[in-house]
Amino acid sequence: MDGGGVLIAVLRNIPSARVERWESNCEDLWVSVQTKIAICAVYLPSPVKSDTLTYFLDKVDNITNQPNNVLIMGNFNLGFINWSRDHIAQMVPSNYNSTLGCGLVDFMYLNNFSQFNNIPNSDARYLDLIMSNFPGVDVSEPLEL
Repeated sequence: MDGGGVLIAVLRNIPSARVERWESNCEDLWVSVQTKIAICAVYLPSPVKSDTLTYFLDKVDNITNQPNNVLIMGNFNLGFINWSRDHIAQMVPSNYNSTLGCGLVDFMYLNNFSQFNNIPNSDARYLDLIMSNFPGVDVSEPLEL
């Protein structure tokens, strides 16, 4: 397998815990922090299979039924979906008319998730998504090294 792997770093002074029971057989890692935010880092290897995406989203659906704010970040490898900014800094999908695209967008709408990553990769595609079911997520360019 090429690529992949996920990491979530939390400052030591912020109480947090890994939540293994939320993890799926996809490459995902879940951490709950004291402020009742569940954070997931995920990597879905390309080519993404419909049953893999469905399995992951079903697991997330069970988590969103709990009283947590949820933040999901990672490489979904769904570069065919076009994302454009709306009037409140959220990204709106288009060109998602496939089983995979409709599955993701339906999940987002049914669970009140928005996508906030407005930074395309070097191929002008959005493989990395940042989704949450709460407002105010700010995404910015990384600092130069």
